[in-house]
Amino acid sequence: MSFDCVLFDCSGSMAASGVFSGEEIGTARMQIALDMLYSMHRAGQIDGRTLIVPFDSTVRGGITMDLLLKMSRDEVMKLFEPAGGTNIPDAFKYCGSSNTLLITDFPDAGDVIGKCCPVIYLE
Repeated sequence: MSFDCVLFDCSGSMAASGVFSGEEIGTARMQIALDMLYSMHRAGQIDGRTLIVPFDSTVRGGITMDLLLKMSRDEVMKLFEPAGGTNIPDAFKYCGSSNTLLITDFPDAGDVIGKCCPVIYLE
């Protein structure tokens, strides 16, 4: 089964280095999250029609995975550049599907959206 929509946190904190097993790994959370997105596509968890919704304080729009795969690295990095806050409720409303995945570093994401969809939390 493939997700209809992936809400992708692009808040300023996504520029921070990721942590694995309590150790900072030196790779930005944003890069870890993007790598994960492409891996999920290769594994069939996200198909070409899946709507990817980058958001921070506001929703930046939506792009299908097929279109994202056609973009250059520079274009992708510009679209997903970390800035602003983490407005999960507006992103969820924009998506309009219950078959949604949230990728975020916001520690209380589950409290914001409840148990409606899976959350991949980056620390």
